[in-house]
Amino acid sequence: MSTDTLAEAHDALYDALNVMLTGDLGPIQDVWSRHDEVTDAGSFGGFITGRTGVADEFARQAALRLGGRIDVTDVIMGEGSDLGYTFCSPTSMSRPRTDLCNPIG
Repeated sequence: MSTDTLAEAHDALYDALNVMLTGDLGPIQDVWSRHDEVTDAGSFGGFITGRTGVADEFARQAALRLGGRIDVTDVIMGEGSDLGYTFCSPTSMSRPRTDLCNPIG
């Protein structure tokens, strides 16, 4: 996967995360760094370091097939000659997982 700008990379990441919510790991594997120094601020809390740990966590999350989507607001971007960063406020909308519910009664 190739992106020409930081904004394209940012958009590709959130597009890939939204596909991951459906259970498909392909796009997130395409956009996420393959270097072992990678870190993920985990969706379920904490930080995950190392390519294997991050890949395993993505597989676990994809297997949940949570559905919904992640949208972002308040995006701030900065970049230098060899590094870029984005900060944003993610919001999510998810569908109820009726297969996980145990009705009472």
